[in-house]
Amino acid sequence: MTSKPWKKEAVEEQISFQIDFKDWQRTLTAQEKTILTHLMQGYKAKDIADILQLAYQTIRQIIKHLKERFLEYFRLEEFAYP
Repeated sequence: MTSKPWKKEAVEEQISFQIDFKDWQRTLTAQEKTILTHLMQGYKAKDIADILQLAYQTIRQIIKHLKERFLEYFRLEEFAYP
C-alpha cells in the first residue's frame, strides 16, 4: 500500500503548528506544563492526580483551563466542544 505524498500546504501547516504549539507551551506555568506532559504521555486525570498528589478535581480544573487557553491562543473557539 502506497501512501500519498504530503502536499506542500499540509507540511507548512504542520510545521507552523509545531512552532506555535511550542510558543503556547512557553505561556504555561510549571504545573500546567507538567500536567500537559503527563496528558501527552497518555495518563488520565486520576493518574496525574495520584502522581502529583493533588486532588482529582484540581487536575480536572487545570485540564479545563489548559483547553480554554489552547483554544484561545490558536483562536479555535468555533471548534470547541462543551
